[in-house]
Amino acid sequence: QILIRNPNLGKCQHVIARAHGYSSWQEMKKQSTPEDALNEVMAAHPELLVWGLATFRDKKNYAESGHDRLRLSVDEFRASCEWLLLCKTIKTPNDRIGSSYGLKHRVEKWVGEYISNGAFIAAVFFLGIPYKEYWGSPNISVAISSRCEHLKKSSPSH
Repeated sequence: QILIRNPNLGKCQHVIARAHGYSSWQEMKKQSTPEDALNEVMAAHPELLVWGLATFRDKKNYAESGHDRLRLSVDEFRASCEWLLLCKTIKTPNDRIGSSYGLKHRVEKWVGEYISNGAFIAAVFFLGIPYKEYWGSPNISVAISSRCEHLKKSSPSH
């Protein structure tokens, strides 16, 4: 769990790079691609599928859902990471801003393209943002401040 005071893009990038064992963002960019980052997250979270997290009752079947893992899009993951970096991370998950499913709609509005729940959750995992799982749900609650101006600007239209 990482807390950055007065975050800006450069500080966030530095923290992410350090969390992944690099001395700087530039070094990480030379060594790592978005594909590498997504593959790293997928390896660490075998329950992650394109539609979200496999729920308890689905866990016995998610190994059979390999196609749902292969459909996780690098472009959707990258857009979700970029959007999340614009929001202020807080210490505990914030249920007042909605679940990952609602937040992925905000990313869709911002980027103008479809974003899967799984790609959004992968970005949360990659960036080390605190979260909590909902029992029996493929969605998560994310630790983003309700006061984040970007969160307010990207309110979904539906």
